[in-house]
Amino acid sequence: MEFAWAAETGQRWHHLTNVVVRGADTTTALATAYLMLTSNAAVLVTGVFTFQLDHTGGEWRIAELFLAADNTWS
Repeated sequence: MEFAWAAETGQRWHHLTNVVVRGADTTTALATAYLMLTSNAAVLVTGVFTFQLDHTGGEWRIAELFLAADNTWS
C-alpha cells in the first residue's frame, strides 16, 4: 500500500453531497451520496457512493462501500 501513497503527486479531495439515508433500523442502514473527486482544482471523477452501515459498539461504521463511477480516471 505504501507504493500507492508514494505515487500521489497532488492533493485529492472527496466531495460528498446529497447524502440520503435509506432503510435504517437499529443495527443497519443504507446510504447514498454523490461524489466529486478533485485534484489540484480539476475534477477527476464523479459518481454515486452506496454505503452499508452497521451500528456496533455504540458507533455507526461503514460495512460495505460501492462506487458507481460516471467516468474512469488514472
